[in-house]
Amino acid sequence: MVTFRSLLSRVDRAATDLLLPPRCACCGVDIVNSQPISLCDDCVTILASNEDFCGRCGLPCRVGGKETESCSRCRDSKLRFDAAIPLGHYRDALRDAILEMKRPAGESLAVAIGRLLATRRESLIREFDADCLIPIPMYWGRRIWRGVNSPQIIAEELARITGLPTLPGALARNRNTLPQKELGHSERFRNVRGAFALGGGYCLRGTRVLIVDDIMTTGATCSEVSRVLKRGGVAAVCAVVAGRAVAHS
Repeated sequence: MVTFRSLLSRVDRAATDLLLPPRCACCGVDIVNSQPISLCDDCVTILASNEDFCGRCGLPCRVGGKETESCSRCRDSKLRFDAAIPLGHYRDALRDAILEMKRPAGESLAVAIGRLLATRRESLIREFDADCLIPIPMYWGRRIWRGVNSPQIIAEELARITGLPTLPGALARNRNTLPQKELGHSERFRNVRGAFALGGGYCLRGTRVLIVDDIMTTGATCSEVSRVLKRGGVAAVCAVVAGRAVAHS
């Protein structure tokens, strides 16, 4: 049933769009038909991949994500998360968008990417049957310096669409680590070892958790977070990421 308040809100939005047409959060062009994702049709097409991906590690592969438990690249790995759901391959336009949304001025783009991820991967996310969302936290000093934590913004958009609660305080980053992009494969796992701890006041025992990050390359960060969560009693973990990169040794 349409209430007077909701009708008034629609009229107000239509008037605002008429005077100040909404712009794509990625490329900046005017969006003719207003949509909740805040991205133009062209950007939606190039940012959301239609590639099949491995349901275990999220890497592109020939078999659809929900149809395979692992691919040849992760079958013998010791990743601690149970599944992965990426928006797309971390390259080209998606790579540029993810790097931009890490900046303070990129908050609206992070919101748009989060909404796109939630809508395009909604069925896979719901199939995991999670109880909550936990964004990968930043070290407090880096958070102050950067001013924005894109995984938390993405998690909030996922929560808005799926209805799942977001628990940003359930996980803490207790030390600053070196940037992962500067390290090799094995070094990345050593770099994040012991860098996370469970936050107080949360009972996660027996739950199924979606952890949210912007980029996954080796899977080291998501794997370490999953290790900590499972030691705290979490039953299963799925990593939901905006971009899945192919690691190079």
